[in-house]
Amino acid sequence: MSTAKVTYLGGLRTRNQHIKSGGEYYTDAPTDNHGKGEAFSPTDTVATGLANCMLTVMGIKANQLEFNMDGSYAEVTKVMASDPRRISEIHVSLHLPAALDSKTYKIFRRHPTYTYVLEHVSKDIGEKYLNLIINKYCLKEKEILEIISPLQNIGCPKKFKLKGLPIKVSTTAIRYLKVA
Repeated sequence: MSTAKVTYLGGLRTRNQHIKSGGEYYTDAPTDNHGKGEAFSPTDTVATGLANCMLTVMGIKANQLEFNMDGSYAEVTKVMASDPRRISEIHVSLHLPAALDSKTYKIFRRHPTYTYVLEHVSKDIGEKYLNLIINKYCLKEKEILEIISPLQNIGCPKKFKLKGLPIKVSTTAIRYLKVA
């Protein structure tokens, strides 16, 4: 059985219907791509889908722990690239009551699905973050390595050799440094 029915309505707009529940939402091409921008763009739904997955996985774990995370939310930023037009980056900032309780947060941090999502920073994005850190904060190689050292082995981070650093580093640690 199909999950959804997507109907093109004309004018770069679609109606998306969830077969089981009958729930609907619409998409509209953004104003920078010939649309009216009156609803989520199709790529917005991809970006928000990531945050939906993250919060849902965390909600499942929260239910198991009898922890109420109602009111938690994610702010999502989608970055587009051109030639060809595509999503190049998705940034998700989580705002959770779980972060106020270190014991609960540690449980979430170790959950395999949550860990994969958080620790999946590509080499290309890691290099962008590193360049931003070097240029914006004027940090030297030694300073960067000292700061990220405690973060290098949290979870199961992917490590890459980035231009400008002598050793393989966790691109997730580089992202945390960028955010800090």
